[in-house]
Amino acid sequence: MGKVERFRRAEKGDADATTLNMASAFSLEEGSPKWRRKRDLVHSEAEHFLVLEEDGGIVATCVVHPHRLWVGRSQVLKGDVGEVSVLRELQGRGLGTRLVREVSRWMEEEGFHISRLGGLNRFYGRFGWVPFPRWYYEFPLTSVGAGASRLSVEEVLSLPEELRSRVRPYDPERDGKRRLELYRLFYEGRTGALVREGSEPPGAGPHGLDFVYEREGEIVGYVAGVEYPGEVSPFEPKVAVHEAAFDLASAPESLWVLMKYVLLEAHRRGALRVAARLPFDPAVERVLREGKVYFQKVELMSAYGSNMIKIVNLRRLLGAISPTLEGRLSALPYAWEGRVRLEVDGQEAVLVVEPSVQVDEGEAGNYIRCDAHTMMRLVLGLSSFGELEGTLEHDLPREAVATFSALFPREPVATGPWG
Repeated sequence: MGKVERFRRAEKGDADATTLNMASAFSLEEGSPKWRRKRDLVHSEAEHFLVLEEDGGIVATCVVHPHRLWVGRSQVLKGDVGEVSVLRELQGRGLGTRLVREVSRWMEEEGFHISRLGGLNRFYGRFGWVPFPRWYYEFPLTSVGAGASRLSVEEVLSLPEELRSRVRPYDPERDGKRRLELYRLFYEGRTGALVREGSEPPGAGPHGLDFVYEREGEIVGYVAGVEYPGEVSPFEPKVAVHEAAFDLASAPESLWVLMKYVLLEAHRRGALRVAARLPFDPAVERVLREGKVYFQKVELMSAYGSNMIKIVNLRRLLGAISPTLEGRLSALPYAWEGRVRLEVDGQEAVLVVEPSVQVDEGEAGNYIRCDAHTMMRLVLGLSSFGELEGTLEHDLPREAVATFSALFPREPVATGPWG
């Protein structure tokens, strides 16, 4: 008799077996720091884990965190997949394949629009995930040549005492509510940003790298950082800023003052560079330049193991962002009207462009054909339709190309949640 398999959501009582599964898959020693982090994750977020059973025992597991992302004023539901693991003694039997196939089906049934994970391209590409870039700022911590002289890192990052004195450590009880307000001010409606739900103030990180900028008794900017034991990856150096928000309208200096402050702290801790997930926004770049902060913008693509993204359901995704598309359409003095069939890696949807924007199926007068990577660059505003037109197959008339360039513009996107 064959073995009986069952795929289901994890329950609280599965925590120990799920931890054992991950420890086996990742060769973690019980009681080690990594083992404790996995155990704590399972116990605190059991409702997000999925398991594959064989004859009543858990043999494979993963976690899917549901995140909502802004796309203009619309929201899309992303399933962030992680901790995919199979008991070591059972690896090679296809259990990982069956688990990921079931997870893909489950996300479709649960109404997800897109999914993201980090993993091996050759494995996850079989299930519809495609390589997708990571965007981040990199701040080298090096001395700078100035003619015949050279400025030290400390000199480059020095701050006037008046500005330096406005920076202090983040206090959740004192600053938590204002931090939430700043996050919403900076990110609400910004494509690519997480929709921050709830009113619970974020706690302080464990590494002493969370700071606020206070002016006239009000917090107008904050940064939250993390310190790793060493260089983990190109986008995870010894010190990284994973979240930051600022009131750029009333206190633009909060951005460059806080960044210089955390960069100097990173230098003191032995870091050679800092990565920061700041928006790729001309306004952010202008403020950094005005503050004389040395930086570079990085788009990182990997050919083997990388950030990967998947369109779970194309029609559902386009339907979710149609209010944003309609708002962009209404801003045009003249817009082409028609029905366009979008063909994306085996999925199809008809975008109806009229005074309103709707998603349909059936016949269409024109078509656009592209891969999921290109479609998601358009959805998330990494590139405009006009920039990518040459990489697409389509039969749109020129006036339709102009309309689609307005529907899918390049945007000042947030970085991090999608890569």
